[in-house]
Amino acid sequence: MRCNNRSIVRPLSILGTLTAGALLSVAALAASCGGGGGGGSSSGGMGGGGGALDILIGDAPADELLAFRATVDSLRLVRADGVLSSDVVLQPVELELLGLTTSHKWLTSLGIAPGTYTGAVLGFLPGSYVAVAQNGAHVAVNAVSHTATLEFGTPLVVTGGSYERAAIDVDLGVSLSGSVLAPPIAFEPRADLDHGPSGGEPTIDGLVGLTKGFSKHNKTINVQGYTDDAMQTWLGLVHVQLSPTTLLIGIDGAPFATPDAFYDELIHNKTLLDIRGTLDAKSYVVAKRIEIESHAGGPGQSNVVKMSGLVLAKDADSFEFAIGDIKKGEAIALPVLASYGNPASIEVAYGASTKFYLGDEAPTTSASLAVGQRVDVRFASFVSEPFPASKVVIHTEDPEFGGTVTDLAGLPTSFEMRLHASSHWIPDTVASSNTDVTVNAIGASFVLKTKQDPALTSADLILGLGVEVEGELAPASTPAVPSVDASKVNVKAGRLEGVATDVDAAGGTLVANGTVVHTFGNGVSSGSVTFELEPNCVYHGDATSAASLQALFDTLPSGKVVELRVEGIGSGVAGQARAFYVRAELEDD
Repeated sequence: MRCNNRSIVRPLSILGTLTAGALLSVAALAASCGGGGGGGSSSGGMGGGGGALDILIGDAPADELLAFRATVDSLRLVRADGVLSSDVVLQPVELELLGLTTSHKWLTSLGIAPGTYTGAVLGFLPGSYVAVAQNGAHVAVNAVSHTATLEFGTPLVVTGGSYERAAIDVDLGVSLSGSVLAPPIAFEPRADLDHGPSGGEPTIDGLVGLTKGFSKHNKTINVQGYTDDAMQTWLGLVHVQLSPTTLLIGIDGAPFATPDAFYDELIHNKTLLDIRGTLDAKSYVVAKRIEIESHAGGPGQSNVVKMSGLVLAKDADSFEFAIGDIKKGEAIALPVLASYGNPASIEVAYGASTKFYLGDEAPTTSASLAVGQRVDVRFASFVSEPFPASKVVIHTEDPEFGGTVTDLAGLPTSFEMRLHASSHWIPDTVASSNTDVTVNAIGASFVLKTKQDPALTSADLILGLGVEVEGELAPASTPAVPSVDASKVNVKAGRLEGVATDVDAAGGTLVANGTVVHTFGNGVSSGSVTFELEPNCVYHGDATSAASLQALFDTLPSGKVVELRVEGIGSGVAGQARAFYVRAELEDD
């Protein structure tokens, strides 16, 4: 089990330098973890004049996959002088990255020496990659690389007693190449690294906590935090705050009637909790949902199986379930699945005793379950098919249908799309990936999936854009003539990576030359692209506004260029696009 210096009020930094140019010694970590104990959270004081750092990890989604599993094996911070820290991930952390598109995993929590840090080197465990298509079938993965070198948009400056938070966002859309229909797909990790409050208070999922103390009056719990169900990766003492809307769930999957009833169930050093919530500026977790896993004081109930996946079909008392990830109970589930020939999907039974939830909200019923939804299932037992569910958590109220815009003639009331090639398998939904799906857009909201999720309208759509439509199949929909009643249309942002060749802040334009790694829609391809800088464009890195981008470009030293990552959508004019996010870095030519 690893130690991260959290519950010891972070005594000595594990990032102190021994000699310039050398890796920082792991011995400092071992010394600081030896013996002792006591209270304190990551926001507490710290011996040796250092600060505290929480590191989170999430994902930008990838098309056509239900799940992508990988194990983080190492993470080293990079100081401004180029010196690498020792590995701050001392125990491998298994992740299902596509489950982290709207939340983060708490990767590690540590003490950190004062100084300036410019980036990190992230390493994945070779052979740990598992890709799952949307029908539950495994897809072969060929790893081109196992490491990614990351840079902060702005350097991380740590001072004595400070609390900092950094977030790694693995971009699977860029990291993966090839086709699910023609495996293997290639994996070369690419990720962003940010710090500070720019992302607000991130949602933390999968925090395992052993109860160490609680207060009914203050509605708080102190837990020994772990990143994994096996309780191998220790985060230290974590302070959890309940809110009036926190959903509290018992071992049987039923919600508690009152917070007091929940607190009456807690046993010091025995009750194990599964916690989801937001991480605030003090490194406290404000809980959205807490579920009692066991009172055994160890890694949960050994006979529990939990899985995440997709609803493929639904009957009155069962549904077909594509397995994305076995979240708990692999030792039980894998032999049983092997006896069935390792199927991509299984039949799950539900009945009067099955509890249904809509995310972190109040309980619902099986009537909310629909084809295309991503769900978590906790099984009452896992012996034979149909496998009985004790609890089903529906992550999105409406199913999601991903694809590409193919026809706009029906706007503003509707448009046409084609599903991704791996999505047409949904039974009784769409005949094939060449079948046009009508999206009924009246009343639907439109959002561009980039920084701060700017609002769009149906008039902003152009042909060739990638979209993720939330909604339900229309009553008259058939596989030959399918239609979806949309509640929300998530437009996938295009991305160009390259260099600036001209900036006109006064005129609101930027010209960049580079490679299109995510489509902006028809008419925009790699090479020179002229971007209209939107009024609500978000700037990051060495530029914080259009004016500072202009100044950066106008004062380029010899041998330097402004490297760019620009995200947005096409304008409908060839070679032109609209920029909603610009990350600029001054780099060597």
